[in-house]
Amino acid sequence: MVLIPKNASTAISTYIAWKPTDYKAINRRTYIAVFRDPVDRWISGATEYLWRGQNFDGLDITTVDLDRIHLDKHTAPQHTFIDMLDPKRTKLYPFGPDVLKQLQDDWNCFRSTAHINIVNTINTNESKIKVRDYVVANANFNKINDFYAKDLEIFRLTTST
Repeated sequence: MVLIPKNASTAISTYIAWKPTDYKAINRRTYIAVFRDPVDRWISGATEYLWRGQNFDGLDITTVDLDRIHLDKHTAPQHTFIDMLDPKRTKLYPFGPDVLKQLQDDWNCFRSTAHINIVNTINTNESKIKVRDYVVANANFNKINDFYAKDLEIFRLTTST
């Protein structure tokens, strides 16, 4: 299992029955990863980055240049997490509300499925909602789409199968 930040990686690592191992190892039969719409992932990652900075470091979020698309690992291009893998042995799942159920159905990879879900803390946290609204209002979506062109292509292929 390849864990890509902001792609259900917390839920997967919390519930997975397998030990996430070095995915660069060459003797793996199949690499499994969740791939997310890059723009949606960037909004989530930028929101998390700014919210944490604001709440834990006293960051004035209006001073952050949102034209700098790659803010941290949560906004790094997803393809950088899978580029070194053999595409013939890599199975990508599109991020969505049923992705964990799909992984369980296909791989039986979770210890328990009783309470398994993707936690979206932005929708339930008023201060995160305000930061997300700021991110969306100030983002340069043309630049984001250009920056994530390869991720967009991969995501479209993932959702078309």
